[in-house]
Amino acid sequence: MPHPSCALPAVLAALAGEAPAPHPAALVAPAGVGVAAAVRPAPPDSKPIYGGPIGPRVDTANFTVQWVEGQATEAQGAAAAAALEEAWAALVAEGGWPGPVSSDTYLLWVILDPSLGGTGFTTVYFTDEYPGGYPVMYLNPTWADNGDFWASLAAHEFAHAVQFGMRAWAGTGAESWYWEASAEWAAERAVPPRDTYAWSSEWFGSQPQLRYDSMENYHQYGMFFVNAYAEEALDPEAMRGAWEAGAAAPGADWAALLSGVVGAAPEALWAEAAAAYAAGALRESRLYAPIAEMGALAEGAAGTLPRLGVHAWAVEADARVEAEGPVWLGGPAGVGPAVEVLAGETLVVVGAADDAAYTLRVGPPGGGADTGGVGGDAGGGGGDGLAGAPGGDDKAAGAGCAGAGSAASAVLAALAALGVSGRRRRRAG
Repeated sequence: MPHPSCALPAVLAALAGEAPAPHPAALVAPAGVGVAAAVRPAPPDSKPIYGGPIGPRVDTANFTVQWVEGQATEAQGAAAAAALEEAWAALVAEGGWPGPVSSDTYLLWVILDPSLGGTGFTTVYFTDEYPGGYPVMYLNPTWADNGDFWASLAAHEFAHAVQFGMRAWAGTGAESWYWEASAEWAAERAVPPRDTYAWSSEWFGSQPQLRYDSMENYHQYGMFFVNAYAEEALDPEAMRGAWEAGAAAPGADWAALLSGVVGAAPEALWAEAAAAYAAGALRESRLYAPIAEMGALAEGAAGTLPRLGVHAWAVEADARVEAEGPVWLGGPAGVGPAVEVLAGETLVVVGAADDAAYTLRVGPPGGGADTGGVGGDAGGGGGDGLAGAPGGDDKAAGAGCAGAGSAASAVLAALAALGVSGRRRRRAG
């Protein structure tokens, strides 16, 4: 199955001057793009192209999809343009996301180019009119034969165009992982019948033990599941809230931003999201790859995790499980430093810090386990506030908000400025 191999992380690194460009167009606009717009007036009541045509094109209300003669077809351009307009309608017109920079005045550039090393990327170019950069999306028409994937890919890159207007970029995995996780979930929200975003679940399901911001083996794409859980179970606009908070706090930790929007410690949100993924409790779980398990849960089971990495253990008998070490536990009944699980379920363990060594103590059920969800009272994940904020608890019984404390003040300030600190949450019915 195809999956995005978006060069955005490499583009961000190149824009930051930290790495070579993955493709010449990542830094240098093709001739005619973004210049001399005034000499090419648009028809009445439509937007002009920012620059001159580079070849054949398909124009819509908000996009100009262009290609060099012989490098793509009109059918490929028309399919991309239709999907992009779907994405605009779902995310901007209906979803409350801001239009990308330049889109209020000009058609957004989309270039079909088969020389791209991956499926596509989005970059920004700088002009006197847009000194902060305006976005241009690139799609590889090699992938156009799969209509569902082509549409999802176009929506994915459009999400990146939106993101460039909301957040200062950096060339690190700690920054770019959430750009990709968000673009994958945005593609589902933009073109929901396509469902090809779900193929990226393999990159989390097969390697859940990786650090949350790992860029190894496409892991960043599979992290869409955290957005899926946050929006399906807690706040239907959680991802947009995280980006709005991120715009107000450049460089703030994405895990803390998203968790702050839903009023949780990061490890509590991750434990609930991973438990829901493992239990098949997400709306389209039937489409997702199964989570890789460590083995059967037993007394003394142990491991070591990076921050917000996940281990999954198969439960063969009803039990109460307590964790020794800086981790959180999760299961269908709740999350916390201790949970109860039933035979046939999956117990997840989430690292609350890097190098989080843990041991599981397994006993009979009914021992008074301190369980609860993000909206419950388990440790620091309960209540309505971000851990460390009024209404929260910044000492989560053996786990704490390790790894998020340094970002908490910036996150709280951003959320307070937006009026969304400690949002009330909504449970899926």
